[in-house]
Amino acid sequence: SVCDPATCVEQTGPLNLAFSKMAVYNEEPCLQAGGMCLEKSECPEGKLTEQKGLCPEQQKRDVECCLDVSTSVKDCAGLGGLCRDSCPEDIQIKRAEDCGTQICCALVK
Repeated sequence: SVCDPATCVEQTGPLNLAFSKMAVYNEEPCLQAGGMCLEKSECPEGKLTEQKGLCPEQQKRDVECCLDVSTSVKDCAGLGGLCRDSCPEDIQIKRAEDCGTQICCALVK
């Protein structure tokens, strides 16, 4: 049977949880605002767009437009950086956890 997203999300269990997590997708209004659709709990504090409802199709599942990467992303590359031996303070990505003794440095164009 095909899983209906509206009912799938209501059920609990690892499989359905994984499905509901994976089902978050970007929507045009949010992309135009420069963000990405994320579950509210995944968006770093203070990073939701001021205007709510920019992910209208998913809003009832607590998905809003976020101006930052999900809090579950902890690798430097996933956060838009590279591990370096030195990096200016203002472009260090402190959230990265995979650089060891190095510093995660934001890639600047």
